[in-house]
Amino acid sequence: CYLLHLNLYMQIYTTFNIMFLYQCGDIEKNPGPCSSCNLSISYWNVNSLMAHNFSKFTQLRAFNSIHDFDITCLLETFLNNTTDNNESALDIDGYSLARADHPSNWKKGGVCVYYKNILSIKTINITSLQECLIFEISLNNTKCYIVSLYRSPSQSIEEFDNFLSKFEA
Repeated sequence: CYLLHLNLYMQIYTTFNIMFLYQCGDIEKNPGPCSSCNLSISYWNVNSLMAHNFSKFTQLRAFNSIHDFDITCLLETFLNNTTDNNESALDIDGYSLARADHPSNWKKGGVCVYYKNILSIKTINITSLQECLIFEISLNNTKCYIVSLYRSPSQSIEEFDNFLSKFEA
């Protein structure tokens, strides 16, 4: 009996919300990306980009040469301030690189993002968020946001709550 009432309540609640959204008049039934603004994005937890004499970077270049991604987000890069952005080992022709290394400059964690030079991208600089990159992309007069971030699985609940409060601000 309880499940029947719960099911009925959920149906009424869902129907009410749909009706409310349609009354707003500016809600798109299918708000997915338009066909003329295809954007290909890849995410990869590389667990050290420099490991095994940059073999993962070689794999990244090969994979990208096949799929030609517009944006590639890499997590757990393990890069630090001893790894310069201008090193040829990190270059991918036609792409720019943005990085957010581990805050303690240890060779762990960190994120980096490769994006095509032809994209209209603006970096959103939020210094309170560590190991996080946020980009604003303009596609056909529409602004899209790409977020690449890393949170350690050993992070405490308090640390994660602190991160969420900064992210929401």
